[in-house]
Amino acid sequence: YFLSKSKVLSFLSYALSLVLFALLHFTVIFDLVGLTHLLPPKRDPAKWLVGWSQLGQEVSQIYTGKELIVSPRYQISAELAFYVKGNPETDCINLGRRMNQYDLWKHRVRHLIGNDAIYVDLNPLPPSVLAASEGIIDHKEVKINWRSETIRTFYIYKLKKYKGMEEELPMGY
Repeated sequence: YFLSKSKVLSFLSYALSLVLFALLHFTVIFDLVGLTHLLPPKRDPAKWLVGWSQLGQEVSQIYTGKELIVSPRYQISAELAFYVKGNPETDCINLGRRMNQYDLWKHRVRHLIGNDAIYVDLNPLPPSVLAASEGIIDHKEVKINWRSETIRTFYIYKLKKYKGMEEELPMGY
């Protein structure tokens, strides 16, 4: 009786916004209420927020502090710089991607060329990277699970005496 139609509509819009915010930020709720089919884990945008600390722990197990950590993907290189013990310098090698800030920072990691390297990617080791070293010392796959499903697999290689490689020119800026 005391509420006008505009106040009721305003309250309902706030309530709906709160529900949508909770569902989209805490997507595990879909599983708890049995609605996994509405947003399967493979299509969940929140999946890119999980697994980085697990990957960092796995790389930390083989990282001694002397290796160069490389990946062809900017996000993997950046996350490893944060999550690997000691926050090491990392590099993002160019295997056909557009230019990023790692291309401007090449001078930072030159002193690590010639040491062993740890290569991390979502795909197996390409022949061009293998040819830039004296071979594989160790290899492991790390499966990342989210909402009871494997959403991605990281491939980790420890390479012997990484010599650096002739990288492809950036495709753009």
